[in-house]
Amino acid sequence: MLEQLFGSGSRAKIIKFFCTHDTEKLYMRELSRSLDIKLNALSRELDNLERLGFLASSLDNHKKYYRVDPSFPLLGELKSMIIKSIILMEKAVVKDLTSLKGITVFVLTGIFVNQDTGTDILLVGSINRTRVQRLVDSLSRSFYQNMRFTIFTPAEYKYRLEVTDKFIYNILNLSPIIIVNKYAR
Repeated sequence: MLEQLFGSGSRAKIIKFFCTHDTEKLYMRELSRSLDIKLNALSRELDNLERLGFLASSLDNHKKYYRVDPSFPLLGELKSMIIKSIILMEKAVVKDLTSLKGITVFVLTGIFVNQDTGTDILLVGSINRTRVQRLVDSLSRSFYQNMRFTIFTPAEYKYRLEVTDKFIYNILNLSPIIIVNKYAR
């Protein structure tokens, strides 16, 4: 989807990477390895994105580092669009997670809502942790970073709700994306 919108697969990967890693600064070889893009194509796209104002560069120890230019006027909208496109791309993963038997709560938080909540996916139920790990690993590859997930048993989750657990209430009060919630707050 992003390839059609942005004109090339390489450009889409670069924009997606920098929108989900907006505080990092990397040099070309690091980007080439992380994104699996050949150096010539990467160099051309980085130059294009720098001319557009999306990226800024700086020299450090004879290496040219690239980072998102925070003053780029469309950065907020672009980041929002990238996050939404990733969620759409990963619809199958969400479908697989919701198909796991025994889920009573499934919440997307953290990177999905652009907040640091200590986790990105909260699951409650009697769930196969190995299967969840495989699915989350797939999702992590799309974000080019490790996704964090938390699994609670129903009893542990109920207890945390009853004692007004800071971790749970922080997640629930930061506008999470609730996929499944069989408990009323």
